[in-house]
Amino acid sequence: MAARNGWKFRNPGGEIDQHDAGKIQRGEDMNDFYASAKVTVGDSLCLLREGSKYSSDRAFEAPGRSGFLIMPRIRYLQDIYGDSMPTYEWSNWGQLEEAIEFYLVDKAERDFRKQRAFEIVKNGHTYVDRVKTILEIVGLNG
Repeated sequence: MAARNGWKFRNPGGEIDQHDAGKIQRGEDMNDFYASAKVTVGDSLCLLREGSKYSSDRAFEAPGRSGFLIMPRIRYLQDIYGDSMPTYEWSNWGQLEEAIEFYLVDKAERDFRKQRAFEIVKNGHTYVDRVKTILEIVGLNG
């Protein structure tokens, strides 16, 4: 999809077939990655797909670093972000391609959603917030 459209592509997790060659380290390098990427696309390995209560940490890390992210549609994330985070139906690559094309062109809409998602993370979904929630769930909130 990226090559067909002439889009530049980089996997922040590194190239799997090259033993993580090109992997971006957390910290400033990751901040620079999200600041320079107009659009990023997330994935999530969820057995229940839309009904899952799991998502990769990218769903919080990218917006928390002021990155623009499109994720697969997961109700759990929609409950958190509403329409602030664009989504696509699982494995509907045409829909994903259309979303990427749209947000690459419409900077105002991209910036609007990016800022809203950032505020959501900042106001309740940082790693500190998420760890507190885990501790509460397992009964160690004291």
